[in-house]
Amino acid sequence: MMHATDIALLLGFCVLTAVSVVLFRLGYNQIGVEFKPEFLLKWILNPYVFLSLATATGCRFLFYALFKSYSTSVVYLITTLSYVFVLAACYIAFGDKLSLPQWIGAVLIIIGVALVGG
Repeated sequence: MMHATDIALLLGFCVLTAVSVVLFRLGYNQIGVEFKPEFLLKWILNPYVFLSLATATGCRFLFYALFKSYSTSVVYLITTLSYVFVLAACYIAFGDKLSLPQWIGAVLIIIGVALVGG
């Protein structure tokens, strides 16, 4: 059974991961992709990309904090819940359409995390 602190760490990780992905996509939508040296500077100076990298760094700290209570294999399994958060965030933020198999996959991830973390 997961403790309240571990649940908070896991949820924080999932939320920050989703925020990071949304921010990165916003930056990508502004800049696109070019294979020129000055392109890297555009990415580094883009506020969305910068904030995306900052939140991704925060995710790592929460991820490593979970190692205090769980083995590496369990941490990797329970943090797959972040995929569901990313799906939901992109659905809300960008109107991404999800197929029935994707929704079923999200439900299976939730069930798997409940089994492993419970």
